[in-house]
Amino acid sequence: MSELDQLADQYLDLATSTDEAVFFAALSEAIAHLIQHDFAKLLSIIYRIDVREDAFRVALEGNGPGTVADNLAALVMDKLKQKRYWRLRYRAAPEENSPNLG
Repeated sequence: MSELDQLADQYLDLATSTDEAVFFAALSEAIAHLIQHDFAKLLSIIYRIDVREDAFRVALEGNGPGTVADNLAALVMDKLKQKRYWRLRYRAAPEENSPNLG
């Protein structure tokens, strides 16, 4: 498991948002490392996380308030938040939506 994957798993397990800034900094650093040393791996991870291609291109252009790594970290965090939302929603949903067989 890559460092970025491990950070993503840690984030998905966070119960509070107080650690979000710390996670963002670590994620941005990991992405910066991948940009410099293993861009193909970064592309693979971005694809697997399912970041929109157009948003990825804009982030790579650096047309934003932060660095390219910060822009990509923001995209990854948005996807991870969505993933966490849906996991939590559907973790509770089967109990609510299950038919009463009794």
